[in-house]
Amino acid sequence: LENPNPDIREFAAQSLGAMKSTAAVEKLILLINDSNYRVSRQAVQSLAVIGDQRAEAPLIEMLNKPIIPGLRNAIISALADFQSEVVWDLLVENFGDPAWYNKVAALNSMYRTNHEQSILYFTQALEDENPLVRRETVNLILQHKIIETKEALKKVLNDEDFETRFYAEQALKIFEKM
Repeated sequence: LENPNPDIREFAAQSLGAMKSTAAVEKLILLINDSNYRVSRQAVQSLAVIGDQRAEAPLIEMLNKPIIPGLRNAIISALADFQSEVVWDLLVENFGDPAWYNKVAALNSMYRTNHEQSILYFTQALEDENPLVRRETVNLILQHKIIETKEALKKVLNDEDFETRFYAEQALKIFEKM
């Protein structure tokens, strides 16, 4: 983990995650601040796989720092596994992010928390002004088979964006067979 070669540090972080090594949590927490993005991202992903609550606070703290979007999304995704109200509040906050990819990452993580309000955010995202948010929301609905959004999806059939309409049609066809 301290090797000067970032490829080796990344591989070590990945291996520790695959082994679900709780003994390595503290070292992985230190690696989330690595100078190499890939190493940091892998440390975050490994912490999520291990699922040790000691990682929750340092991951939340990282969100308050200026970090690149890919790492931010990895942290948001990892936090979904720590199903606390603090994490839910952070996901709601990140859902309000103006960057479409952060909003969609938060939405995907919201679904994974099984929080009772996550469906409301999917419905809200289907009405977002950004067509990329609407399109990716429909894709997430399709991916996770969120049949509870069926009525909201019907409204999307009139969306100005062709791809959004297309994916909504596909989702509704699949939901009719369920």
